Amino acid sequence: PECRLCCRITIIHRRSNNVWSVAAGAIPDGSVRDGFRIRAVRDRVYIVGNDDDVDVPGLMRRGAHTARFRGGTLFGVYEFLERFAGVRFYFPGEMGTVVPRARRIAAHGDLSVKPDFTVRDCCISSAGMWPDDMDANGRPVRISEKEADGLRLLYKLRLRECAERPSCCHGQNRFRIAERFSDTHPEYFMLRKDGTRCTGTNFTHSWQGRQLCHTSPVWDVIREEAIDRIRKGAKSVDVMPQDGMQPCWCAACQARFRTTDFSLSSGYATGLIWSNTVAVAKAITAAGLQGSVTQMAYGTYRNIPDIDIPDNVNLVLAVGGPWSDSRPDIRDRQVAFVRNWSRKLGRKVAWIWTYPMKNYGRLQAPGVPQHAPHAYLSFYGRVAPYINGSFAETSCGKGGTLHLIHNYLNFYAFSKFAWDHSFDLDAALAEHDRLMFGAGAKEMGRFFDRLERLWIGKVAIPSVIGETEIGPVRIKGPSELDLWTLIYTPEVIAELGRHLDRAAKLARADPMAAKRIAWIRAGFYGTLQEASSAFMRRRPR
Repeated sequence: PECRLCCRITIIHRRSNNVWSVAAGAIPDGSVRDGFRIRAVRDRVYIVGNDDDVDVPGLMRRGAHTARFRGGTLFGVYEFLERFAGVRFYFPGEMGTVVPRARRIAAHGDLSVKPDFTVRDCCISSAGMWPDDMDANGRPVRISEKEADGLRLLYKLRLRECAERPSCCHGQNRFRIAERFSDTHPEYFMLRKDGTRCTGTNFTHSWQGRQLCHTSPVWDVIREEAIDRIRKGAKSVDVMPQDGMQPCWCAACQARFRTTDFSLSSGYATGLIWSNTVAVAKAITAAGLQGSVTQMAYGTYRNIPDIDIPDNVNLVLAVGGPWSDSRPDIRDRQVAFVRNWSRKLGRKVAWIWTYPMKNYGRLQAPGVPQHAPHAYLSFYGRVAPYINGSFAETSCGKGGTLHLIHNYLNFYAFSKFAWDHSFDLDAALAEHDRLMFGAGAKEMGRFFDRLERLWIGKVAIPSVIGETEIGPVRIKGPSELDLWTLIYTPEVIAELGRHLDRAAKLARADPMAAKRIAWIRAGFYGTLQEASSAFMRRRPR
C-alpha cells in the first residue's frame, strides 16, 4: 500500500508469446526450463518465462508440497521484486519476508536469466517442523499439516528450486519385480549364501528384501519396460538397484564379481551394474528413441567402470556434501570423486545427492541448529565445475526434534549460489542481518557465526561419512555426553544468550526487528536450551 509504481508491469506467460514478441522482443529460449526475461521498455516492464498452466494457490490449499511444473514467469516476478524493489524471501511468513517501503521502483534494462545449476533441490518437504508453529515468545501456534505442506511449496518456489530433476532413487522398485515375479521367476532374485532366494515382499526394512540377481534375465524385463516407458512419453527411466545391495551367491554373479572382498569400498558390483545400465541405454537409442536412463554411482557400484558410458545415461553421485568441509581430507576426496567421474563421462555429472543432515546415523543432535551456510558454499563451490546441480537431503522425516528454521540460511545460500555462482555470501549475510534485525545486526551476526563455528568445528568435524549397507551415513559423531558437556556447555549457551540479549536491547526501538530477534531466540536458542536442560535433568549424578 505504501508503494506507487513508476511503470506498468506486464506479466506474460509463454502461451502469450505473440504479444511478447510484438511488444518487447524475442521470448526466452524454450530449452531453458526455469529461465526468464525482464525488459523495461519506456514506461512498461515485461516479465516473461516458460510456464505450465498450473493453479499454484490451489495446490497450496490442497497441501501439495512439491513443485513439478515450470514456473519461469513466477521466478521472473520474484527476481523483479528482489532486484528492483528490494524484497527478500528468506522463508515464507512475516518473520522471513522483508518488504521495504518505497515511493518509487525504478526498473531498467533488459535482463535474461537462467540458472547456473539446472538441478536445485533442498529437502524442505521433510526438514522438520514448519517455522510458524511457534510464536515470537516460543508458544505453539497450531497450523494443520495441509497448511504446513502448502507453505513448504511456497518456500520451494520462492527459493526458485527446479521443477523437476531426472529421478534416481532405487528406481528398480518401481518395476515391481518382487510383487510380480516372486512366485513365477525366483531366479530373478538374489541367491543368498544359505541357498535361499530373496523373494517376497514382507521385510522389516526395504533393503533386506527385493534384492535381484543381476546376471539373471531380470535385466531383459527392465530393458523392455524401459523402452516401453520412453515410447509412451517418459523422458528418462530410473534403473538404480534396490538400496543396500548385497552380493548374489549364484555362480554367474560370483564370476562377474571376481573377488572375495564384498565390502562396500571394493565396489565389487561396479562392472556388472554399469554394463547392464549401458545395455539399457543403448537399447533405447537402437529403438530410435530419444530417452535416457538414470543411474547412481552408489555403494557397491560407485567406482568408475572400464566401459564407455553413452550420452543418454544421466549419472548421479552420492557424496557426503557440506559437512565434509569440517574435514578437508574427506572433502577433497569427495571433490576428486566427482571430478574424476565428470572426466570419465566427458561432461558434467547430472546431479549429486548430498547429506547435510542431523538425527541420522550416529550424528544425533536434537535441538542443535545445523546452521552452516559457509560450509554449504565451500563444498558446492568446489564441485560446481563438474555438476549440473544437487539435491541436499537435510533430514529423515518430520520428527519433533527436527526444525526447518535451523536450515533457512543454508537453503538461502545454496539456492542463490545455484542460480548464480558469483553470489557473494558474506555480503548477503550482512544484508540479511541488517534487514532482519536492524540495529541488532552485528550481535545477530556474531550469534549466527558462533553457531556455525560450533556446528562445523565441534560437531561435524569428528564425524565421518562412511559407505554402509544403506548408502552414505555418518558413522561417528560426538556422544550425547560430549555434546552437552564439552561443546554446548552451559557457559557456551549463556554466551549465545548474551548475543541475543544485546541484539534485543539495541533493536528495541524497531518493533519488527525486535520481534524477529525474539522469534530467532525461540526457534534457535530456545531449542538448544531446551535440549541441554533435558539432558542435564536425566544425566546420571
